[in-house]
Amino acid sequence: MLSAEQPQQHRTKKKKPQARQTKGSTLLDFSPTRISHKQLSQFLRERHKALKDLKDEIFNRHLNLQEMASGLVL
Repeated sequence: MLSAEQPQQHRTKKKKPQARQTKGSTLLDFSPTRISHKQLSQFLRERHKALKDLKDEIFNRHLNLQEMASGLVL
């Protein structure tokens, strides 16, 4: 038990975000020294493919999307 006379010690350290500590890093935290162009292009290719697959899935579920949207009257 801690008495009121003994102050409680805090061991928290203030840390700055990693993006602000390293100069030259971007918002995605890709610094030029840690990731190669090949790795970045592969990452972007996979993300683009995932986006295309998701869009295809949405349009396959709602084939009559324009017809459904045209039924809305404001």
